[in-house]
Amino acid sequence: MRIAVVGCGGFGRVHLNALRELNRGDVEVYVFSRSPETAKKCAGEYGAAGYFTNYDDVVKSNVDVVDLIVSHDMHAPMAIKAMEAGKHVILEKPIARTMEEARAIIDASVRHRVKFMVAENWYFDPAVWKAVELVKELGNVHTIIVR
Repeated sequence: MRIAVVGCGGFGRVHLNALRELNRGDVEVYVFSRSPETAKKCAGEYGAAGYFTNYDDVVKSNVDVVDLIVSHDMHAPMAIKAMEAGKHVILEKPIARTMEEARAIIDASVRHRVKFMVAENWYFDPAVWKAVELVKELGNVHTIIVR
């Protein structure tokens, strides 16, 4: 599998660290930054198979998955463009700025038959899994407040 991580700063590094830790040699990681210097440096730091500095090149490449760590206003246009090219997409939360943008992303995923995931850290939290288990035992729960 080939994954392009679009965003070399902040949470992009969180995703890259996770990929480095989880990779058993079966994943090729590529990175993207608009800055050639940043892209090259990031690729070197994470042992990436390559780097991109133009998003159109990411979309035209042979990567299977585009992991978007970009500003919220870019979620819909970048995700939809990747999906139109047959790429699966991982996207940081929130999915979009509006319900219309969110629906457009989901519709593109269905239309182009690609997988789409919103990276939600609570999904992986053991305490949340335990809470789900307990709620199922309780029955009809009206409200849960998480702090």
